Amino acid sequence: MELRLAKTEDLPQLKTMFHSIVKNMLRNGLKIWNDSYPYEEFPYEIEDRCLYLITKEDKILATFCLHDSTDGQDCFDWKEKSAKALYLSCLGINVDNLRAGLGSLTLNYAIKIAQEKNAEYLRLLVVEENIPAKNLYLKNGFTKVEGVYSEFSESNNRVMKEYGFEIKL
Repeated sequence: MELRLAKTEDLPQLKTMFHSIVKNMLRNGLKIWNDSYPYEEFPYEIEDRCLYLITKEDKILATFCLHDSTDGQDCFDWKEKSAKALYLSCLGINVDNLRAGLGSLTLNYAIKIAQEKNAEYLRLLVVEENIPAKNLYLKNGFTKVEGVYSEFSESNNRVMKEYGFEIKL
């Protein structure tokens, strides 16, 4: 397996992969992402060099983004608010590779990169009903923090509540 930054040439495969992820989420009652989000953000994240891929033989197995900030970050009682933190988003596992330990592996890669960038914390927001993601983060040492970020999602036509999780690096 290889960890690398995403390139523009990866967009067609990413679109196919995220279409399958969204279909799988909907089958499991999770209306969080859709055919445009988060995919529509990927060209900008490629340009900003913050979208990472885990690949094997040119097949994308997983993705994640690391940002210096995120919408709603001020709604949470982070342990050390002024500490340098990176924010994880768009963690996606190819549906062909679910239940193979890629979620934990992907988090380990994100933690390693955050450490290399001298972050003291890796933080993230997760939608209220995404129980599998919350369980993954807790299993991998993240702690849920106090607070909630509520945002109206036009594409889902509802208010989505997100909770914060962090891990000290």
